[in-house]
Amino acid sequence: LLIDIGNTRIKWAHLQNDKTGKLSGHGYVQHNKQLGIEVLKQIKVPAKLSAIFVSAVTDDLNSQRIKRQLQELYDVPVYMIKSQAESNGLISGYKQPELLGVDRWIAMIGAFAQTRPEHGVIVVDAGTAITIDVVDQKGKHLGGTIAPGLELMRNALNINTQRLMLVEDAKVLPVADNTQEAIASGTMWSLIGNILHTEQRLNLDSSDKMDYFITGGDAQRLMQYLPSKYKLVNDLILQGLAHIAING
Repeated sequence: LLIDIGNTRIKWAHLQNDKTGKLSGHGYVQHNKQLGIEVLKQIKVPAKLSAIFVSAVTDDLNSQRIKRQLQELYDVPVYMIKSQAESNGLISGYKQPELLGVDRWIAMIGAFAQTRPEHGVIVVDAGTAITIDVVDQKGKHLGGTIAPGLELMRNALNINTQRLMLVEDAKVLPVADNTQEAIASGTMWSLIGNILHTEQRLNLDSSDKMDYFITGGDAQRLMQYLPSKYKLVNDLILQGLAHIAING
């Protein structure tokens, strides 16, 4: 069983075959950050459960509590994956590797495992926050950026300004002639510009061998504004967990 605990959702999948890495039984549930045992009970487990691999965006205290609760519920080994200096061909770019968000680390492992030979990779995770990470052809993490995600940006405008309220179905336009669509457009183009400008900041061009992945809750919304070279992988963190479960 593979579990990805993010800021607002718990996602899971079953690793069917250790040789192929095929996943099935995908599901998710919203959570309120308390992550009590009642929420964990909602995870659908496979009929034959031998181990649980977990990515959890939380502190060490909560991580250990989640581990204990899962062990009590299912009586199998539970592996809480942590960011490391090096793992599965990936080398951390952080001076203190343990401080790199584990979701970013596992997403990079999942993406780098799928890159074409002698290619690096740019990984975009568009969730509560939007993270962009760059890995070179040798598996060296060059670093990344973190910014507010789409809803955080829009909520900040709503909370901190007067008379700026976004309508849910407001269109994204090149420029807008009304406030609602101006917010929808401005926040979306901020994210898209951040993603595309990453390549410019790194002086990447067509001669650089790179693959491009995007994942996260808002990935589908961003895809229509990104070049076709970006590959949407909704379960990239779960795929990274599968790679770790298979290869150690």
